[in-house]
Amino acid sequence: DLAIESLRSMRTAIHFALGNAKNNIIMVSGPAPEVGKSFISVNLATILAQSGKCVLLIDGDIRRGYLHQYFKDSNNDIGLSNYLNGQVVETEKLIQKSEVVNLDFVARGKSPSNPSELLGSEQFVRLMEELSSQYDHVIIDTPPVLAVTDSLIISQYTGVNLVIARYAKTQMKELELTVNRFEQMGVKVNGILLNDVQREVGASYGYN
Repeated sequence: DLAIESLRSMRTAIHFALGNAKNNIIMVSGPAPEVGKSFISVNLATILAQSGKCVLLIDGDIRRGYLHQYFKDSNNDIGLSNYLNGQVVETEKLIQKSEVVNLDFVARGKSPSNPSELLGSEQFVRLMEELSSQYDHVIIDTPPVLAVTDSLIISQYTGVNLVIARYAKTQMKELELTVNRFEQMGVKVNGILLNDVQREVGASYGYN
C-alpha cells in the first residue's frame, strides 16, 4: 500500500529529527479539521510499534477527539481530560492496550469546559515527563491549529512537530498561518505532510 510505504519513509525522517529533539514526544497537528490527522497519527504509531518500539498514542484533542474509535474494545470513559481534571490520579488507569503489539493508547476522556487551561497546567507537564520516560515514542494527535490554541500549548512540550495538509483541500494561506503561529510561540515545525494525494491513472508511483 502506497500510503503505508509513505508512512515508513516518514518514520525514517522522524528518526533523524528525534536525534536533535529535546524529547521523544511527537505532535501531529493540522490547520483545519478533516485533513487526516487522526489517520496519520494511528498509522504512524502502528508502524513505529511494528518496528519494535514501545509507543504511546495520546488523543490530545480533549474537545472532540475520537481516536478511541480506531481501536477495538477501547473506550472513552477515562482519558487525558479526567487526569488533568484530577478525577484520575494514577497514570496506569489512563493507558489502554491496543491489539497492536507495543502500542498503547490514551483516550481524550470526557470533554471539559476549560481544555486550554488544563493543557497548560503543571499537571500536563508532569504527565508528559512521566510518559516520555516510559516509552520510546509518544505521539499526540491535537486539534486544528487555526480553530483553537490547544496545539500551540501542547507544542511547548514536544520534541518533533508535524503538520498535516490535505491535497485539494488545505489552502497555502492556511499552511502559512499555521507555521507562523508556531513560530510566534518559538516552536519549529519539523515537517509538513501532504495527505490524500490521488495517483493519476497510469502513474507508476503515487503518494496517498
